[in-house]
Amino acid sequence: FQSFAPKLYVYTENAMDLIFKHNNELHREFPGAFASAEYDLGDLGSALQLQDRDLLQGWRALTALGTYDSRYGGDLVLWDDGFVVRFPPGAIVLFPAALMCYLFVGVRPGEKQYMFSQSSTAGLYQY
Repeated sequence: FQSFAPKLYVYTENAMDLIFKHNNELHREFPGAFASAEYDLGDLGSALQLQDRDLLQGWRALTALGTYDSRYGGDLVLWDDGFVVRFPPGAIVLFPAALMCYLFVGVRPGEKQYMFSQSSTAGLYQY
């Protein structure tokens, strides 16, 4: 993120710095410009998602985790653009999730697909 969108990275990093300077009871859980991280340990298949609370011009980072064969499922579908992206375990993708609906193709029975995502909610930038 820092290497391909350096101005946006600096913008988000500066916003986080201001928030933490304003309230010293808050602390960063991990380094970087993203304000939040979450694990999705449930069934990811076929649920259309739009992260409309994300910073509009910001990025969401998704990391695929689990034990599944990406030749048979687990693809990331960027619904609005009509892209289907093979998304094997360990892959990371960054995209403007506030602007795009997306979903995951289900995996085969007995396989598991999990997701680790990082993002920043737009409301933080109004703080």
